[in-house]
Amino acid sequence: MIDNTFEAERARLKADLNAVSSEIQSVTEEIQVVTDQIEDYERGASNRIIDFFSGAVNTFRNIPNHVQNALNAIGDQLNAIPDRVNYIMQSLILIVIQWIITVCVVPIVTLIGFGFVIKILFGFDVNQKLAIATRTVQSKTASFISQGSRKLPRPVSKA
Repeated sequence: MIDNTFEAERARLKADLNAVSSEIQSVTEEIQVVTDQIEDYERGASNRIIDFFSGAVNTFRNIPNHVQNALNAIGDQLNAIPDRVNYIMQSLILIVIQWIITVCVVPIVTLIGFGFVIKILFGFDVNQKLAIATRTVQSKTASFISQGSRKLPRPVSKA
């Protein structure tokens, strides 16, 4: 009976030992998983830190390139200014030419055309009337000059 009790106790202790051993094994596996996660996190954190600083370093290294690109863009804009000025001047000249033609040339041509129509319809001789008017002005100017300045009109003062 003592042997049976001893054997039963021994079997129970062996079962308890196996249970504790399997629990130790599962805890050891969990510790290993947590340790791996911590190592991955540390590696990830260090990689993130390295990535951050390498990005900052790359940004600082690229500053001259960005400045060069900005200067190139400004240079392109400055190079385009003469073309823009040329275009504006051409447009302005065309507008002035159109204005002169519509405001000056067209009315004068119209008046000349009306003069010819009046001459044809009514027999009015523009050259003869113009010659008479010119001779009258010339004679009055000559007589004024010959008389001198004594007959100059006096300015009217406003009181």
